Amino acid sequence: MRSGVLAAGLAFAVGCGSSSSSGGARQCTMIGTRIGVGVEIAAAYAERTTTAHMRACAGDVCRESEVRLSPSTVSVPGPCTGEVCMAQATPTGAKNGFLDMPGLTGAPLRVSLTLSDAAGAEVLVREADVTPAESYPNGPDCGSGGFQAGVAVAADGSFAAR
Repeated sequence: MRSGVLAAGLAFAVGCGSSSSSGGARQCTMIGTRIGVGVEIAAAYAERTTTAHMRACAGDVCRESEVRLSPSTVSVPGPCTGEVCMAQATPTGAKNGFLDMPGLTGAPLRVSLTLSDAAGAEVLVREADVTPAESYPNGPDCGSGGFQAGVAVAADGSFAAR
């Protein structure tokens, strides 16, 4: 009896782990897409910036908000043991944020960004045009998750779509 339960459990676990690489149908997960405009701020400006304010307009429809900034990271490969390798998220000195825009479509946007320091003084004020693109978090075979756009502040202060 005990070996029968163990065999049934093992068969269930193996079945749950099957994927398209083992001949099964492609699985689409419930992973979502954050809808809106992302911003990446180069380290040269990020170190002086404590707050970011974004405004994005598609025609007469606008969304405006303070944007929470987070440290940007890059994955740095670590040592491997057999087939298992490590990676570590390492801060880059840059910062990133996101302006949520429910209902965003592929219509062109005019994005305005104001960066301010801890005293509230403006560090940078820029505008750029950007066209949102559909995002496919599970790949194109699973359908669109919605639209996203991105802008970036470069080390020289230029501001453009990314």
